Amino acid sequence: MIIILSIILGFIAYRFNKQIGKAYIPTLIVVSIISIVSLFIDIEPITQGLIGLSLFIVVMFAGAFDKRSTISKKLRSVRKEYSIYGFILLIPHFYKYIIQFITGEYPWEIYGIIAGVIMIPLFISSFTKVRRQMTNQTWKKIQSYSYIVYVLTFVHLIMVSSGGEAIVYSVILLSYMILKYRNYVSKQHNRVRYAMLLAIVSFSFYTVTNTLNVNAHSITTLDMTTLNIENFEDGTYYGEAPGFKNRIVKVDVVIEGGVIKDIVIINDGSTEPEHGVDFRKEVRDLSQYMIENQDGVIDSVSGATSSTAGLLEAVYNALEKSED
Repeated sequence: MIIILSIILGFIAYRFNKQIGKAYIPTLIVVSIISIVSLFIDIEPITQGLIGLSLFIVVMFAGAFDKRSTISKKLRSVRKEYSIYGFILLIPHFYKYIIQFITGEYPWEIYGIIAGVIMIPLFISSFTKVRRQMTNQTWKKIQSYSYIVYVLTFVHLIMVSSGGEAIVYSVILLSYMILKYRNYVSKQHNRVRYAMLLAIVSFSFYTVTNTLNVNAHSITTLDMTTLNIENFEDGTYYGEAPGFKNRIVKVDVVIEGGVIKDIVIINDGSTEPEHGVDFRKEVRDLSQYMIENQDGVIDSVSGATSSTAGLLEAVYNALEKSED
């Protein structure tokens, strides 16, 4: 999805770069209105940051291609507009997740937060009137922080994603880094250094992405008999664990008469249904199944693995901590 959006926006920038410049103010007004509306109405491509990120990907690669090429020249001609639109369309995304961080529904994602903070001076200095108040050297120094934003943003995306999504984000960042360094080496006429760095970066990304995408859950299968529930005093036991895309699963496990009487799901750690899978329903169905099969082995549900594994781990954590 993100690659398709980026290609479409890149094609628009390449084909209609002059028109984009002429329509800057009207487009800015429309984009601002859409962003404001998205603060109150969940427009998923906006609140999930898909369109804002796609615009930034075009901006990234505008500076990564050979500056003498036609594609680089045309993309760089709309870099200011795309940067401003991208930041404005990311504001609902920042707002939504900061609220979720504060309420404890989602863990604090430090890389994404730092990237968002650094974006603020970059956004402000992108406006022509602000830029004119600065020396060229100062402006370039501020804009150089965009490289940090790119890396932090994609590290954040890789860490909160799983499977194919994480691979896509890794490939985008790796491709950008290779193109940027290739431009640098071509100026320095040092092909050996380029080949060595390419090998190092490729190996590093292979290692990092494999490390980051190790399942965050310590368990995906829970043998209920190992919990020794019959030894627990009657009461309510609280547990939590990461769910889908690191959202937090929170549960109260109610024990009565040596059995699990109820599993109260405080937070299901899921999103709205995606690709035909209702994650929240799967979590609730699995919790009922756990109550009905307290002497069996319970597996996470394929297709909703992260959400349901989060439930298993949250229940396990609640009872394990209480045993201690």
